[in-house]
Amino acid sequence: MNDEAAKESKRRAHIISEIISTEDTYVRLLTELSKEMTVFQSLEVANHSENSRAVKEVAIGVVSIHALQVQFLGELKLNLRTATAQNRNIRDGTTGGSPAEVEAVAKTFAKYGKFFKLYITYMTHYYQAVDYLITSKAAGRRILHQSRGEKQSLEQILSSVMAKLILPIQRVPRYVLLLKELLKHSEELSHAKIAVKSSLHMTEKVAAEINLAMAKREKDEELLKLRSLFLDKVDLVAPHRNLLSAYDVKLLEDPQRVVSNGLPSKVILFNDMMLIGAQLPRLFAYVGVCIFGARNL
Repeated sequence: MNDEAAKESKRRAHIISEIISTEDTYVRLLTELSKEMTVFQSLEVANHSENSRAVKEVAIGVVSIHALQVQFLGELKLNLRTATAQNRNIRDGTTGGSPAEVEAVAKTFAKYGKFFKLYITYMTHYYQAVDYLITSKAAGRRILHQSRGEKQSLEQILSSVMAKLILPIQRVPRYVLLLKELLKHSEELSHAKIAVKSSLHMTEKVAAEINLAMAKREKDEELLKLRSLFLDKVDLVAPHRNLLSAYDVKLLEDPQRVVSNGLPSKVILFNDMMLIGAQLPRLFAYVGVCIFGARNL
């Protein structure tokens, strides 16, 4: 092995070690988080807000993700031990960045990559759940009660929980970065390179699906927020609909005679229609809508 090949092998070994060490830490913190969030799994949401429903979904999601990651980590370590044992150049049981070890990592990601879709539900409810935990005193008391015996204030406990809740948001993008680095330093390994490229493609595909789901969730929430402004609950959420912009204007003439002329109004422009509402004391009154042609903007 020449000097450059030895350097590349050392870099691969470092990346594989980072995958293992960060996964160990991640699983340990997920174990703690799943215990802390257990109290929210049975949360009664019938008369609560969407945010309380979100925290229940997140609590259940933590358990599912934790179970997945425990299994993923266990198989990753097993595959690496097998690969290391096959590598005659490694005598101390540590990873040396061999082709067999690189393929072991790729093989594990290829097997479990599709299951990372479990993160979608968690991530689409994350921001609402965090808002609930921060603003709801009842939520804080639940966590405090769950963590009784710990000599920490409510603020310290919440801060610790928040720091753990963000970890699943960061994990799949981190996998993508680590696999990219592993691929970058596996150029001379033909079979291993193909395996890493395949597992990276799968992980990137899942990451894109997660991002798409989060974008859709944000879009729907924005439309629902606009819908709540209207006295008449206009149905704005549709798969094809995108919000382009919203303007505050003055209505010179109301064709529906709902309000007096000259009142502040709002014009909301979508890709398929324009909605007009006139300002009442607390809400907007639906005035009219202009539906665009079959060809959207």
